[in-house]
Amino acid sequence: MKKSIFSIVIVSSAVLFSTPALSFGLGDIATPSAVSGLLGGGSATASVSSLSKQQGSMMTKAVSSYENLTKAQALFAEALGLEEELDFLNTETAQIGSGKFSEEESLEKYIAVSNKTQEVIDAKVAEGAELSEESKTTFGKGLVPFAVGTGELVGVTKGIPDWLSGAAGSGVAGLSTLASGLDSFPKIMSATEALMSNMGTIISYAGNQGIDTSDVKAQAANLSL
Repeated sequence: MKKSIFSIVIVSSAVLFSTPALSFGLGDIATPSAVSGLLGGGSATASVSSLSKQQGSMMTKAVSSYENLTKAQALFAEALGLEEELDFLNTETAQIGSGKFSEEESLEKYIAVSNKTQEVIDAKVAEGAELSEESKTTFGKGLVPFAVGTGELVGVTKGIPDWLSGAAGSGVAGLSTLASGLDSFPKIMSATEALMSNMGTIISYAGNQGIDTSDVKAQAANLSL
């Protein structure tokens, strides 16, 4: 996925000044000097090679988190009788897992598929749909992987401020190498914020359905969710 240097600078600047960015501690780097670094006006002291390796590691962890999340979402969709969304999710994740996409492309697809599916799940949960005993078991199986996937994304997101700070000092020359992270990491931050909000709703719904939530509550506590 190729992005123009100009578009990368615009997106990166928007992320640095965004409200979600500030909520994750990006306020310390959202300064004129940081944006100046992105535009090449600052000293490009950051190691682009190191940032590139960190970018790859964070993307790998994000992909792993989405594997857990989509597994959970498939179970939620099945339990809620969302056959169309379940078919869509299974088809898309099978394609992602085929190995024909780059890690960046896989992450982009995972984010889009997960976000779309979660919106429908959230709407169904908001209706307070009653589950059969079999469906309760199915829904319950999705709780822990949902918490694990969300927790993994939180871990990735916590590393984004420092990475963005380094990218801000890498100058224009480094932006092409770091384009994948500059494009994907803002989406991860937005998705993580939504998932953290969803966690409480999902657990409450499960509890109201008589599903045992002790394991997922313990998991969420361990992950500080």
